[in-house]
Amino acid sequence: MERNDIVKAIKMVMGLIEKENPEVHKVLASEINSLIEPKSVVKTPPNMIFEIVKERRHKVGVIVGLKQDGVIKLGWAKCNRKLGDVFNKDEGIRLAETRAIKMADSPVLPLCMNRQMNDFSARCLRYFRDAKTMELVKK
Repeated sequence: MERNDIVKAIKMVMGLIEKENPEVHKVLASEINSLIEPKSVVKTPPNMIFEIVKERRHKVGVIVGLKQDGVIKLGWAKCNRKLGDVFNKDEGIRLAETRAIKMADSPVLPLCMNRQMNDFSARCLRYFRDAKTMELVKK
């Protein structure tokens, strides 16, 4: 069964529920609409680059570099696979970006990301040639 067929069936059932019990429909509608609506795709602006972090051939995180006022700011995000986290590129980019611009506190950079962060910072220096400084907090 295709996604469109499933969405049509859900909408038909929701229509029947709305006729029978509008209160239940109201409660269910917000939950179901969030599931049915296509997820927004994060588009990176021209002043940002990112790189996917892999660990044992599995995608586990993302590193973001962006230029703001002549300063290169680096941020990162990594899921914890041991706790059952699943990697999501869009969420990772959002978190790494907020850490880069200091809207969210950044914990200590994981050891497995140190080498890749060094390589990525060199890539940022090549990409943003007119930048004056680079900023990354490694607590």
